[in-house]
Amino acid sequence: MKLTIITKPLCPYCGLLAEYLARYQAKEGTELSLLEDGQPDAQAYDYYYLPAVFLDGRRVIHGKTDKKELIALLEQAMQKKQE
Repeated sequence: MKLTIITKPLCPYCGLLAEYLARYQAKEGTELSLLEDGQPDAQAYDYYYLPAVFLDGRRVIHGKTDKKELIALLEQAMQKKQE
């Protein structure tokens, strides 16, 4: 499973995503790719709004999202950090 997240500095929605993402770690077999808007690798993806989240190349979040949807996606792809 590959989770690709495209963000931009100073974007409030991207900051919220980063805050939630910090609570998770990649499951075995999950590849996590964090890209910044404008990078050549990010330009290969189809998005207009940020944050943009792709799961196995399929766009699953595009711009502002609600907390429940975001957490459900992260839990699907990641597991909570052992504290």
